[in-house]
Amino acid sequence: MKLWLASVLLLFVLGQLLEWAKHLSPPLPMFILAGLLLAIASNYDRRSGWPFSK
Repeated sequence: MKLWLASVLLLFVLGQLLEWAKHLSPPLPMFILAGLLLAIASNYDRRSGWPFSK
């Protein structure tokens, strides 16, 4: 019973968050900055081939 209640509550909260997120409209520069940060973070360990690395 506890698992069922937790699952229903979790689905309800996720549904409400998705409805809330539909009304957000972040600006384009925020997407560009987030993409740049993700690219840097995902390739952080591959810096050894850069000409200016030590």
